[in-house]
Amino acid sequence: NSFNGIRTTSSIFTGSETVNNDPYYLSSSPDNVNVHWRNLIGADTEWTKDWFTARLVYLRANVSTNDTTLGTSASARLRSYGIALNADFDNWFVLSEFTADDRSYSTNYYVNAPALSVGAGYRIGAWTPFLNYGWYYEETNSSTQYANPARYKRTSLTVRYDYNSTTAFK
Repeated sequence: NSFNGIRTTSSIFTGSETVNNDPYYLSSSPDNVNVHWRNLIGADTEWTKDWFTARLVYLRANVSTNDTTLGTSASARLRSYGIALNADFDNWFVLSEFTADDRSYSTNYYVNAPALSVGAGYRIGAWTPFLNYGWYYEETNSSTQYANPARYKRTSLTVRYDYNSTTAFK
């Protein structure tokens, strides 16, 4: 829809998904972890006016993991929230996103994981340098059941080259 010059899009989604050897877990562990999301439901909405875009998202699901290497499993109720605020001023643009994931496990512990990403770029013809800062911080109420919470801060510089209208190199 569109009203008063503001374009809006919204969606509601539901379903389930299974991922074997999940790449998220492989990024921090050599173990093979299978993940199954059940009762997934969520919604998102986006508003755009001129140079500004705002997006909100919410989802919840029952998540179970099975570590096939260690023979362990866990079940959690996941809630995830996000907001993105982006601006595009012809050559300059700013992208930002804040998310918060809350996982409550059946063995009476939780993991909260807020994350932030903010960056700015400048288009120079076919070239676009982009500077970004990212922050992710897991916290838990049980260091014995969740021994290694992930935490990081990273700054990155990406340079994109638009070869043609359908191909870009980074």
